[in-house]
Amino acid sequence: VLVLSSDNLDRGNKLAALKPACAWEPALNRVQCNHQLRARSLSISRRWQVVLPGCVVMFQVKICGITSLADAQAAADAGADAIGLNFYADSPRFVQQETAREICQRLPQLIKVAVFVNETVTTIGQLAQQIGFDAIQLHGDEPPQTIAELSDFKVIRAFRCQQPTLQTVQQYWQQCQQLAALP
Repeated sequence: VLVLSSDNLDRGNKLAALKPACAWEPALNRVQCNHQLRARSLSISRRWQVVLPGCVVMFQVKICGITSLADAQAAADAGADAIGLNFYADSPRFVQQETAREICQRLPQLIKVAVFVNETVTTIGQLAQQIGFDAIQLHGDEPPQTIAELSDFKVIRAFRCQQPTLQTVQQYWQQCQQLAALP
């Protein structure tokens, strides 16, 4: 999955405004943008179905920046499908390994995603195996070769909206295809 992301979480117990991220659709050879869609709360279904002209898009809700068991429980109670645990040391949302391990053990119903920025493949693999994440999210300048080296894991590749153009995302996707390492 390739995702162009933005922060969508109001720090309260509910998601105040949900803006589904733009996702690269290789079959359409373009980015499917859903930013005009809004939802006021997560009190409806755990699976969201959005009807766009000519298509139905199913998506899941992932809340990133979880730093405590209480935050993770609030995300679960609000109906999130997944949580993101940030392992970028310079981030104010950095989570300690012990805290991440406790969250993963106590909330098995959530999909746990480890978020890394320009980390080594060795470190990513070790943490993923030690803590037990369901997926890895790369949010830095990682080349397609990194995804190939992490082939034992589900990988989400995020791009910062300010930096890449659609051409940049498409070129990255094509490089991944050449390596048979699609995120």
